[in-house]
Parts: sequence; structure tokens; C-alpha cells
Amino acid sequence: MSGAASSAAGSKLTAFMNHPAGPKTVFFWGPMMKWGLVAAGLKDLQRPAEKLSVPQNLGAAYLSTLFSLRNRTLVATDWAKTKVFGRDVSRE
Repeated sequence: MSGAASSAAGSKLTAFMNHPAGPKTVFFWGPMMKWGLVAAGLKDLQRPAEKLSVPQNLGAAYLSTLFSLRNRTLVATDWAKTKVFGRDVSRE
């Protein structure tokens, strides 16, 4: 690899590592762990039913329930309409 190409690759790697949502933060690893659970569940589709782990599936169901309950309590606001009308008119 030439010197210019290696320095460009090095600067991209440095920019990725030091990004505010890069691998040094929870904003990177939280979704990575969640997608890891999804991948494990998809891998289980190939296994016979007798070999499935009940605790793992209960844990996945529990986490999915927690995430869905959390998402129902979050209130989405249409910021553009709020800025224009002074309130969120989509909720009226």
C-alpha cells in the first residue's frame, strides 16, 4: 500500500474511532448488542425445537417487551409543525 493510501485509511480509522457516536461510546455498542441478540434469534431458526434454549428465548422476549413498552411511552413531536404553529397540531 502506498504512503498516501495508508495515511488516508489511517485518517478515516482515526475519524471513526473519535466520532461522537463511535466505538468508544455506548451509542455504538448498545445497538450492536441489540443486533447481536437479533442475529442469535435468527440463527436459532435453523436449530431443531428440542435444542432451543428456554432461558435465552425468555430473556429475548423480556427485552423485547421492555423496548416496546419504552417506545410506547416516548412522545414523538413533529418539531416542524411545533415551530410553525407553536404547538404540535398533529395531536389535535
